Amino acid sequence: MLRVFFSSARAWSLLLKLAESAKYNENVVLSASELLKLGWKVENSVLIRCKELIEKNGLVIQEQLLFHLSMAWSQYLQHNFVEAWQILDEQVLLSSTINSESPSKSILLLISQANLLRSLLAVLPEELSHIPPSEDSGPVQAGVKAAQTAYTALKCYIAYAQQQQRGWDYYGQEWNVLGNFLVCAINIARVYLYIAAPREARFFLKEALNASQRHVSVLR
Repeated sequence: MLRVFFSSARAWSLLLKLAESAKYNENVVLSASELLKLGWKVENSVLIRCKELIEKNGLVIQEQLLFHLSMAWSQYLQHNFVEAWQILDEQVLLSSTINSESPSKSILLLISQANLLRSLLAVLPEELSHIPPSEDSGPVQAGVKAAQTAYTALKCYIAYAQQQQRGWDYYGQEWNVLGNFLVCAINIARVYLYIAAPREARFFLKEALNASQRHVSVLR
C-alpha cells in the first residue's frame, strides 16, 4: 500500500481520483476515509465501492476500521449524532473488540480515536446521542481509554521507529501520532474539569506537555 502523508483535503481528493483511475482499491478507501474525517463530501458511488470491498473481505481489518471510523466522524461533524453512534458501536468498537488480541500499533491508534469520538458523544444529552447510559462507558471512561490507547500507540510507534534505520514510515507520521495523543489527553482533561476534578485534569495536561516537549512540538 502506498504510504503518503497529505495535509490538505485537496491532496487527498487528487489521490482519490488517481486511485480510482488506476483501480487501486486500498488507496481509494484510504483517501475516501481521510476526506470523510476532514468533513468533505465523498460521492455516493465511492462510498458504495468502499463498502463492497469491505463486504467481500477485500481489505485488511485496519482499513475496514479506518473507513467505518471515518464514516462515524463524518456523521458527527454533520451533527448526525445518532448515526455516528450507531456506526461507532456496530462497526468500529465491536470489530476492535473482536480483533483485540495483540493489536498492532495502527489498530491501537484507531481504537484510541474511536474512544475519543465515543467520549465526545457521551457528553451530549442522551436524547441527542442516543447512547445508552452505562457506568462502564461514560465520557470519563471513554476519555481515559482514548488517552491510554493513544499513549500506548505513541510508544509503539516510537519503539518501531527506533528499531528501523530509516526511522518513521513517512514524513509527518510522528506528528500525526503525537497529535492524536495530545488531543486525547486534552479532551479527558477537559472532561475532568467539567466534573470538578482538577488534579486528574492536571495529570493528563502534564503528560501532554511532557510529550510535546520531548518531540519538540508546540502546543497552541
